[in-house]
Amino acid sequence: MAAQQVLGLGSLALSPLLPRIHLGLAAASAQLSAQVAERELLARYMAKPPSAMTLQDLHDIGRTQAARRVFAEPLRLELCSRFARAALELRRLPATPGISEVAGKYINFVFELDALAPRHSAAVPQRFGSTLRACSKFQRGLFRSLGHSISSLSRELGHDYQGLRPLADEVLRRVFSCQIGSELLISQYSNLYTAIQLECNPKLVAEKTAANVREVCSRVHGSAPQILICQSQGGTLACVPAHLEYILQEILKNACCAVVRAQSHAASLPAITCKITHSSEAVEVCISDLGGGMSPSSIRKAWSFTHTGGCKSAWGDQGSDDSTMSGYGLGLPLSRLYAGHFGGDLQLTSWENWGTEVCLTLSKQMTRSERLWELSDED
Repeated sequence: MAAQQVLGLGSLALSPLLPRIHLGLAAASAQLSAQVAERELLARYMAKPPSAMTLQDLHDIGRTQAARRVFAEPLRLELCSRFARAALELRRLPATPGISEVAGKYINFVFELDALAPRHSAAVPQRFGSTLRACSKFQRGLFRSLGHSISSLSRELGHDYQGLRPLADEVLRRVFSCQIGSELLISQYSNLYTAIQLECNPKLVAEKTAANVREVCSRVHGSAPQILICQSQGGTLACVPAHLEYILQEILKNACCAVVRAQSHAASLPAITCKITHSSEAVEVCISDLGGGMSPSSIRKAWSFTHTGGCKSAWGDQGSDDSTMSGYGLGLPLSRLYAGHFGGDLQLTSWENWGTEVCLTLSKQMTRSERLWELSDED
């Protein structure tokens, strides 16, 4: 009898808590179900390797409305495959708020695109276009958001970050490679802008970029070296002009900063030279400066993301005027990704206390495929 009374009193005491307990169990069950669904979805698309495209493939996609219609379903599957890999790559890093947010965004897009499979929805074309625009908007800010997150992680870990740096560089190379390729796919399919130019004149791109860089350098540092551009012979190539412009901007920006700082007491600044050479299969652009060169240790770090040769990291001082010229740490490694995406290359040679030469090689062959996921410093 006493035991029954005790049990009865216990039941009465617990009764107000039962609704909360049920809610907690329901929330835990829903969270577990969501995790299982996420794992199954990502595993399904991880089983499909990404398909490397060529410049010719990308150009053909955007030529006609009929071609875009045919490519809609392959594009949806391709983006799911690439985004799933990007999300899982990011999960190899410490789960900081910024990194977790980007990984979560990629996973959300996989869910959205998966729901647009023809078997699921009859309103695919309208919703597909809207989702692609959202993907494109997110990816345009990816370099900055991830760069800021990794830079913050580096400051937080201090010297311990050196042990994480190789993994962080590998993950960023793969995720940024995904961004470059998928953004090209989306832009060509959606006809958001003309990404590919069949007859791009590298000399004209170099002249325009040089003028912009010199204007910024003069504004930031008070002076700017001349940039002498010469081309052995006329010629064009099929490429993504925005990629070429970015690469040249980063190289010329670094060269201008180096010359101004190394020659601050000189009566005049030595000129930077930009030599463009054409062959039947490639274009080579070599940019040389007399900016004092780099030490061997600096050369080894030059291809590491968020390592900067500027005076300070612009991530930590967004208001600095110098941030418009240097300090982000993405320029050279990201330029190398752009250069290598369709089989090109970017190489740096430097002589300490003298100067630096950076040579960009771009293939003229439109049949060169994208380089995805396996790009490394040694390639």
